[in-house]
Amino acid sequence: MSGYLGSFLTADLSRDITLYYQLRISLGRALEAEGLPILSARTWPGSPDDDEQDFWRGLLPDTAYARIFKQGEEPDLLRDRVPAQAQPHHIGAATEVATRTAYTESLAKQRKCMEHLMKFYASIFTPAKVAKVRALLDLLASNLDPYNPVQFHWPQEECESVYGRGRYLGVRGQNMEASPNLYGSARSVDEDAAAAELDLPDGMVDPEAFRAAVDRGEVNLLNVENCHACKLQAGTFYLLRPDDESKAPLRLLCVKRVIPDTEHPGRQWGAWAQEWELSCSQDPSACYITDPWHAHARHRDGQRYKENKSLREQTWTYDMVPLSEFQDRGACACCCACVHSCVRSERVHVCVRS
Repeated sequence: MSGYLGSFLTADLSRDITLYYQLRISLGRALEAEGLPILSARTWPGSPDDDEQDFWRGLLPDTAYARIFKQGEEPDLLRDRVPAQAQPHHIGAATEVATRTAYTESLAKQRKCMEHLMKFYASIFTPAKVAKVRALLDLLASNLDPYNPVQFHWPQEECESVYGRGRYLGVRGQNMEASPNLYGSARSVDEDAAAAELDLPDGMVDPEAFRAAVDRGEVNLLNVENCHACKLQAGTFYLLRPDDESKAPLRLLCVKRVIPDTEHPGRQWGAWAQEWELSCSQDPSACYITDPWHAHARHRDGQRYKENKSLREQTWTYDMVPLSEFQDRGACACCCACVHSCVRSERVHVCVRS
């Protein structure tokens, strides 16, 4: 990848870059860099946003940013797809015997060390994990055989969908010109339709306005990544997707108090929520739908919200949960109906965070 990008990069991109410990890549907004990838840096990640000495700046003195690519020479992933059997510099081509030999010897040494490590920590490396590690080691040598090249099997239409105008497929503005990537801006012959499409309400910020746009036919839920958030109600239970580390199939919260969005009166930022847990979760035969639940010990009932204190000063133990966690998902209507039927309670809402 470095070899591919090297010819496109500006000469000053890495000038004094080791002086900075936090880098940020974004699309420029200034006229001379509008829509182009730029890089800015700060000395320390922990510096306050309003720090007068350590603010976001370019790599060279008296600059606000650094251009990443040379003007007019930006890479085109659709045009410059890496061909099958292309070799990174550290592997070397088949004709570069010395480089190729050094790489194969390095792979052999790496495999020997990994085998020794897995044998020494046999309790950690189960047979399944050993098989995965060996498969990864095999992949490192998979493109060394010139008679069995690694092929590129990603269809062109899928590449165009991801790196081209995939965001606009199936929605208004079919005549939009190809965008640099899925998240970039695009121009349309019908500027009014394009503007209307890009200015649709955010379903994770203003779910009511988003739902109204869906009802008007302005949004096709099949083309929306996150669907929309719920309209929260105090005293209502919600089923959410559990944390990634959890083995439970679902998570149950009770909203105790809705938190308004200070920047948008009338909208919701999230809620103070009471965590519940399955009473017999240690039983292998426990059912998360029919078995009883109880409030978590640190979330006891009867806690009161003190109106004279700010959100930061509240002493109750309920968790602050952002609105984005409480998210409807149109694709799981059958699942929602099933859970509703099992729970048999009109006070339980089903929400899934994708």
